[in-house]
Amino acid sequence: MVKWLYRMEKHDSFVHPAFSISGKSYSKETLLEYAHDLSASKASWQVGIGQFFIDWLDSSTSIEIKTSGTTNGVKTLRVNKSDLMAHAQMSCDFFDLKPQDKIAHVLSNDFIAAKMILVRALTRGLDLWCFKPSKSPLDGVSEHFDWVSMVPLQLAHSLPALSQIKNLLIGGAPMSDDLRNKSIVVATEHQCQIFISFGMTETLSHIAVAALKENSRPLFKTLPGISISVDSKSCIQIQADYLKEVITTSDVVELVGTHSFLWLGRSDYTVNSGGIKLQPELIEREFSASFKELFFFCGMPDPLLGEKLCLVVLASHKEIAITQIHSFVFSSPYYRPKSVLTIPKFCLTNSEKIKRKESLSKGYDEHHLS
Repeated sequence: MVKWLYRMEKHDSFVHPAFSISGKSYSKETLLEYAHDLSASKASWQVGIGQFFIDWLDSSTSIEIKTSGTTNGVKTLRVNKSDLMAHAQMSCDFFDLKPQDKIAHVLSNDFIAAKMILVRALTRGLDLWCFKPSKSPLDGVSEHFDWVSMVPLQLAHSLPALSQIKNLLIGGAPMSDDLRNKSIVVATEHQCQIFISFGMTETLSHIAVAALKENSRPLFKTLPGISISVDSKSCIQIQADYLKEVITTSDVVELVGTHSFLWLGRSDYTVNSGGIKLQPELIEREFSASFKELFFFCGMPDPLLGEKLCLVVLASHKEIAITQIHSFVFSSPYYRPKSVLTIPKFCLTNSEKIKRKESLSKGYDEHHLS
């Protein structure tokens, strides 16, 4: 990568000459007019897109973005537009997106993943098609797209649309094995490539991508220009020209070479049970083959073990959860939970991720397992 290509010597909000929306070309001037029209729309999703265009075209060299709020609540960050451009070019290079390639925008514009779709289109000269975010955003759409990004919930309701998509990037929430396997069958039939993303707001969207494969853990490969390492806790450290400093995350990974890794879970979710360190996310993926309801595993204080592994479910799903635990063959005896915690409701982010601490903070009942 040539670093200067993605840095602006002075501020000049970049719009690629090939940039278009639904096949119609826009200059900076005409785009600003269109953006103001969108910002006056009665549809909130159009307002968000219009406001981003307005912010992109103003004289400021930076722009505000919000974190997803999965772990520590929603935060507002201000980032340089040149850094957004740099990341957008990395992503476009990875997916071999060329000027006039057609992409669909179907995500909520509140967070970084959606905003970066707009930046990619603006800076690579892509043909941008925007649709209302919903469970099945491409219903009734006949267009074919070179690239689309969705959350798992959208994918689950959009399997027929895979015939219209060349490359599909999935992120925002975990994908169940059932959805994974169904998607692979449909995608293979229609020659659609599905990828899983790894990234966060602080890295300006994905920094690594894994091809979706049946019955295998995703092997993530970094975007060009991204360097990775791990700290003493095996948490991934991310370095790139567009990042002001090395970012150390709470994601526990296993490095596979210099530019690939397997994701194991989050260190802040790790359960240390009698000296055995357990990653709830790995156990969740395993147990999801048997239990189809919403759930997660967590650690709770225990006088003998220090922490014990517990399964968290809705109160209405207690009996089926206990039955499945007793009948399910875990790959390790340490993976079998000691208790079931029942809660009245799950707290979710806009992208359908479970807010674990918030869900438990609503109160729970414990049911010990023999």
